[in-house]
Amino acid sequence: MPCMLKFMLLLKMEGWHIVKKLFTEFTEARQLGFLHAKKIKDNGGLIAGCFCAFAPRELLAAAGFTTVNICNTAKDHELAAIADQMPHGICSAVRATYGLALSDKCPYIHFSDILIGEDVCGRRLQIYQLLRKIKDVYILQLPKRSDTDFKMEKELRNFASELADRYNCQISDAKLQQEIVKSNQQTQTHNKLVMMCRENPPLLSGYNLAKILDGAAFIFDHQDKLQKLNAAIDQAAVSNTNNSGKRIIISGCGLNGLIDKVIKPVEELGANIVAFDNCRWGLSPLIDESIAQTNPWQALAKKHNLINCPIHQTGQNSLSQLIKDADADALINVRLGSCCICPDLSGNDIQVPTLDISTDYSDSDKEVLKQKIAMFLAK
Repeated sequence: MPCMLKFMLLLKMEGWHIVKKLFTEFTEARQLGFLHAKKIKDNGGLIAGCFCAFAPRELLAAAGFTTVNICNTAKDHELAAIADQMPHGICSAVRATYGLALSDKCPYIHFSDILIGEDVCGRRLQIYQLLRKIKDVYILQLPKRSDTDFKMEKELRNFASELADRYNCQISDAKLQQEIVKSNQQTQTHNKLVMMCRENPPLLSGYNLAKILDGAAFIFDHQDKLQKLNAAIDQAAVSNTNNSGKRIIISGCGLNGLIDKVIKPVEELGANIVAFDNCRWGLSPLIDESIAQTNPWQALAKKHNLINCPIHQTGQNSLSQLIKDADADALINVRLGSCCICPDLSGNDIQVPTLDISTDYSDSDKEVLKQKIAMFLAK
């Protein structure tokens, strides 16, 4: 073997070990995050559990809260002991969240002083009301018609007033401006990772993107999170296999519980996931810091009205536009069973082959799904 080729192979192997270590760190961040949450509570800190991307994390941070994502993925057998106490006709994500809260098996809900919900989904609203028997809950009233920036700013100010009354905390414009700067720094690194998937060939797999961003949500220290995300950006490219397979977009709700069941098989079968149509793993809007200098509340409201939510549409880019931007060959739309809010794609101007999948967080249909995906990709 020529020396240069041997050197390049050794370099790639070494790079892969670095990347594997980085991805392991992000996986462990989710698993070990509850220890950091406990330490925050032991030191007298406040924690806010956030169900949705619409939860104003910058505002909560300015009020002195550490924020953590509440998005559980328990399987039915883990909730068997309280099955008779669970509402009927709810999707796996909502069922898991409430079930783990009711049985006190979710450490992030356990350590949260307040849970932040929203009024997007009627079934989730039902659960939020039930959770009020266990925890303090605030439900954001999201604007749905015209003047959305004005209405969102008003709702954010109402929320801040509620926090001040309940927790004796004041949010100054200066503190909110500081948190907006930090938020933008994290968003910029987030978006760089997202765009690495869209390269041709991709510099980062969709599976690894999901793992990184899912784990990063449980790194509570700002500088530590930035350092790890930037390290992932610097090193992730060495894991690229120059795969020239089909370019796939994954859309749908509750995908964080389906990373190994749906996302991983797609790429194991030779395709590239180049984009996600959801609020967590797609491009995130930046906050206009020039507006924030004079009115950080307005700047935050504008950002929230640009969040990519397929359910709560306030003028974002359409799925058809994402297909063009990502140069996608096909779409896989994932729907959780009993979900009442995932949009019907039949009315969209989708010009690529589409596979609709209905599933849940159990493993019972894992092999069937893999066969469906394989047949779809083979066309």
